[in-house]
Parts: sequence; structure tokens; C-alpha cells
Amino acid sequence: MKTITIWSILFLMLFLTSYSTAGDDWTQKSPSEKPSARSEHAMCYISSGKVLLFGGYNGSSYLQDTWVYDVSSNTWTQPSINTPPDARSETGMAHIGNNQALLFGGKNSYTKFGDTWLFSYNSSNNTGTWTLKIQAEGGDNHPYNRAGHAMAYAGNDDVILLGGVDYGGSKRNDTWHYDLTMNTWTYKTDASTTIYEHTMCYIGGTKVLWHGGATGDGSYGGTNIYDLGNNIWTLKTASDDLKLFESSSAYLGSDQILLFGGVATSGYNSNTTWIYDESENTWTQDNNSTAPSARAEAGMAPSTMNGAGYIVLFGGFTDSRSDETWTFGGGDYSLPVTLSDFSAKVVSSSVVLNWSTESEIENLGFILEKKSIEQSAWGKVADYLTDKALAGHGTTTEAHSYSYTDQSVQPGAIYTYLLSDVNYAGVEKKHTDKTATVTIPGNQPGIAEGFRLGNVYPNPFNATFTIPLKLGKSSPVKLTLCDLNGKVVKVISDGVKPAGEYRIAVDCRELSSGIYLIQSTIQESKKTMKVILIK
Repeated sequence: MKTITIWSILFLMLFLTSYSTAGDDWTQKSPSEKPSARSEHAMCYISSGKVLLFGGYNGSSYLQDTWVYDVSSNTWTQPSINTPPDARSETGMAHIGNNQALLFGGKNSYTKFGDTWLFSYNSSNNTGTWTLKIQAEGGDNHPYNRAGHAMAYAGNDDVILLGGVDYGGSKRNDTWHYDLTMNTWTYKTDASTTIYEHTMCYIGGTKVLWHGGATGDGSYGGTNIYDLGNNIWTLKTASDDLKLFESSSAYLGSDQILLFGGVATSGYNSNTTWIYDESENTWTQDNNSTAPSARAEAGMAPSTMNGAGYIVLFGGFTDSRSDETWTFGGGDYSLPVTLSDFSAKVVSSSVVLNWSTESEIENLGFILEKKSIEQSAWGKVADYLTDKALAGHGTTTEAHSYSYTDQSVQPGAIYTYLLSDVNYAGVEKKHTDKTATVTIPGNQPGIAEGFRLGNVYPNPFNATFTIPLKLGKSSPVKLTLCDLNGKVVKVISDGVKPAGEYRIAVDCRELSSGIYLIQSTIQESKKTMKVILIK
């Protein structure tokens, strides 16, 4: 009996240790101020560590209030704004780059909307501007008025819209692309079925994932991925898997998404948490002892677009409308360093670099690198092993600020800085989404009247690359992209450019994978550079 008792105790200790080590990913937050209870509202990423909420329905009224949630301070605030869109629910809203969000459609008691709005957010003073980009028009050049559709960020300044129910009550299966630079909607293709009250989110690159939703004939949408690069919807799992509508999803990073809640085939709300992995094409249930109660029509959004931050969930319909705030992350899905900003400025012939974190998980410290406009490789400036200023704070949910001064700079040079963090396991993560570029005052020989053509980056590239160019005087600049046979496939620049510094972005999403040549003629000087496109 004694032996059995001892083994029983050891087994129990091992079980409890394993259980406590796993940890829960869902955490209920208790902000002092928050939006009122609601469902059918829209949420999306808006700024590092922050998510945007608009509108919804509280059971008796349609809403038009705008809120921003800050993960690091656990605060909901109403930014100072101008006149917002009309009160509505079941609208589509998605991040569209540079602290901006795109909103389209929705409904109230009287109508379905077809207007397109842009929200621009200034995180430094918590102000925002709603701008009507396109009035409702519908037809060949614009989606019809609708509600119950879904929208998602697709990289760059692009957003994808799918499905919904139009003003006449017809279920839709049309896919549209919005380009912020051109301020245009373009019809792309039809999905395999009409779909509404589905969930859709970004899943990396130029891809979005749609899951679930009602088809109108009693069936459910499965898991489908659309790639803006090839304009194709691909069914990943059959429609009888995870039959849900009015669920919520968000990007987790590393080609994974989080899905929560919704209405199941039983007719009851679900409170299950699922993780989809695109590389494995698998759904895995994430079990937690603490999680939001069963609900549908909740809002959910990531607090970063690279998967390095918490997911935020608000509201939804349980037995009534909810005003709960929940975050996902930090348990089984532990979070790396969440970098909120990274800047560089010239002070007395040196470069002062400042950055801050919203949270850190097992952070040993930082590595700082730089390269000049002529260099293709990064060179180390300093790291946490040699400089205490770059030492991390281990594991913390509090915000921390850092600063470093680089005195090894040359007059007239243009430098780009890159920050990386290293965790306890020695894994280094480069924050390539937040580089900082500065120009040191003064001219290097040959620049005042000449030019400097830097190496393109990134190379290889997936969709776009950038050509750095500095002109000391107004000059004719001809840049063409050619295949290996010398055939011109894209004219990048062909004309006179004023003196100045340029970062020429080249979009190659319409081209096939392969090797291409950049041929340049500047001030009668000719040069050829090779770039590699990998999709």
C-alpha cells in the first residue's frame, strides 16, 4: 500500500505540474471604462498594440460609436473624431496599413449600406478621422449595398471583401478587392457558393482565410483561402468540418489563425477555441480552463499584424449582449517581444535610436544592426552582451522604453537600422516591419552633383521590392525590369527626377516566379542588377 501511495502521489504531482505549465491562453480583462454591451459590431487592428471597434447592435438600437483598446494599459478610450458613418451593424471593417482601417456596408432598421469609409488614427494624441471615400453606387465598379459580408487585410494597402446579403435580400458570392492608392473597388472572382455571416481574416502574404458561414441552402462554408496574387479561392477542408456561422477569427502569425465561438449545427452558441495551421491544413482545439462563455457575433482582432501580440475579443451575443473584454495569448501560445515603436534621429552628428515594448516574454535583450544605402548586408552596431542599454526585461506585461546612441556614422551617409530580440532559448527574432532610416547631414564626395544607386531590398522578394536612389542634381532616370532574354516586362521609371532621395517601390505581383534584371541608365551611366521573385 505504501508503494502504491507513493506512486500515486508522484503521478499526481507530475499531472499537476504538467497542467499548470501549460497555462491558459484566455484572460478576462476588467478595464474601468468600456463600450456598452453589443453584438454584430466590427473590430480590426489599427495601431501597434491597439484595436479599433465601431458600431454594432445592442438589442434595441444601432450604434455608431468609435473605440480604441490599448492592450498594454488595458484601457478602452473614445478617440476624438469627426462625424462618423451612420449607425449600423453587420458591417465589414479591416486594417489597410499605416494606422488606417477600411469600412464598407452594413445595415440598420431601414436600409443596407454601400458606402466606403476610411478611418485614420493618430496614436500619439488618440485622435482619428473618418473620411467617406466612395458613396454607395453598386454595379460593375463597386460592390452592391450589403450586410453580413466579411472583409480582411491582404497586405500592402489592399483589402478583400466576400459575400453577404444585398439590399434586395439576395445572397452573394462575389469577391472584391479595394486598392487604397487608387481608391477603387475591383471585382475579382466568385466563390464556390453564396455565403454570409462568415468569418474572414488575414493569413500572411497576400492571402485571406474564410471559414464557415451560412450558404443559404442549409449548408455551411468550409475553410477556404484566397490569394490576391493568383485570384483563386482554394477549398482547404470540407464544409462538414467545424460547421459554424457568426464566429470570430484573427491572425496568430506563422500562417495560423484563431477561431472562437459562433452558432453550431445544434442551434446553440459555441465556446470552443480552434487553431488552424495552413502548413499542416489542420484544425486543433485549444483547451483552456478559463475562456469566454459561448457566444456568437463577437468582435475579435489582433493587436499586431505579425502575430507578435495578443488577440482581443469584445462583446457578442450570449444569453444577452455582452460587454466583456478578453485577450488570447501568453499560455500555450506565448508571445515574443511586442515592439510598439522604433525611431532614429540625428543629434550632434550621431544617431539616437529609441524604441519601446508593450510586453516581453523571456527577453534576454536586443541586437542592433545597420547598413548604408550602398550595402546589401546588415552590420552589427551593438548587442545586449556588450551593452547594458540593450538588455531586456525578461518576462513582463508592462511597457518599457529603450535608447541607444550610434556615434559611428559618416557625413552624407544614409543608414537603415534594424532591431532584433533574443529569447532565453537563444532564438533571434528580427523586427523587419519596423526599420528606421536616417540621413546624416553633409555630402560625401561625388554625391552633391552625382548619384548613388543602392542595392534593391528585399532580394529575393515575394511581391514588391524597393530601389534606393539618391540624386545630387536633377537627372534623367531610366529603370526597366527585364526577363533573362532582355525583354522589358515593366518600365519602372523613364523621365527626369529632381535632386533628392528616393525609395522606389516596384510591385511585381502580376509576374511569375523567376530571375529578373533591373537595367538602369542614370546620367549616362548604365548598370544591371539581378532580382529573384519567389511566390
